[in-house]
Amino acid sequence: MINPSKLKLFGLETIWELKPNETNPAAIVCEMFGKAEIVGDIPRFVKSKENYSSNFGFQWLKFTKTQLDSSSGIPLTRDRFFNDTQWTIDELKGKRVLEVGSGAGRFTEILLSTGALVYSFDYSAAVEANFANHSQHENLLLFQGSVYEIPFPDDFFDFVFCFGVLQHTPDPPLALQSMVNKMKPEGKIAVDNYPKGSSKTTIRPNSNYRKVARRLSFLSAPNLFRFVWLYHQVWFPIDTLIRTRLSPTLYPKVLHYIGIPCFNYVHTIPLRYNQLKEWAILDTFDALGARFDIPITKEEFTSLGLECKLDQFEVALAFNGYVLRGKGKNK
Repeated sequence: MINPSKLKLFGLETIWELKPNETNPAAIVCEMFGKAEIVGDIPRFVKSKENYSSNFGFQWLKFTKTQLDSSSGIPLTRDRFFNDTQWTIDELKGKRVLEVGSGAGRFTEILLSTGALVYSFDYSAAVEANFANHSQHENLLLFQGSVYEIPFPDDFFDFVFCFGVLQHTPDPPLALQSMVNKMKPEGKIAVDNYPKGSSKTTIRPNSNYRKVARRLSFLSAPNLFRFVWLYHQVWFPIDTLIRTRLSPTLYPKVLHYIGIPCFNYVHTIPLRYNQLKEWAILDTFDALGARFDIPITKEEFTSLGLECKLDQFEVALAFNGYVLRGKGKNK
């Protein structure tokens, strides 16, 4: 629950003003946003329930625990976090970390394990899934908000973290600049983005899902999910058979030619068959349901880092495409 002691712990006692009703805080007022209602113990720094991220809210409320390491039983998210950020537990402990676009909280779980003070938000109703998973942690401040209206002063955070989000914002350069603004002058940032290019130059498999997504854009989130779920009942076993029976050089060509979207990780993630199917449905819906899906080249990502006046940074291949790792910023 949001209360004065929690605001003090997170350094917000002079930034967020609680507006109580008869029993509990009912709203927060801050200079950067105005009045934010507290609904379900979650501050809502959003002006509308419906926004470009609504499909993500739908999917994470349906797959609340699917991708959590504590649920899958494998350290996939933990390994990805530390490998791609190159941060350490020792440097994160006790520091302020802003997590942009938390989803159901797969990375929130890892951040909390480091002892950091985690300020985590999502623009969609996915924040409710994260709340269900992690609200018991004292060092978590969870809220709903937009990357373009982050309700904190500039130069506030020691670390800024954003994986799986930038490519799904309507204006990625502005989104990245907004994150950098909130980072301390000597702080660190890690942001990833889908790659633009062929499978020869990136580690992300080539697929036709963007073409399919455009054709299905008229479907509501529930109807799109029903469609994805139904065809996976038939297609997923066939897709798995193709991937496991054909050679590694042949099956990608066959699947690309067929063109049926299916994010099948049978060769890459050691999950049980039912888990693989669940992950395939989740990630295929994720790919087809995104309103914005903007991949990037390494050169474009490097240009964004320069435009945001990051002091020291690199753009490197990572689990989900490219990751920008930066330290410090120039005023």
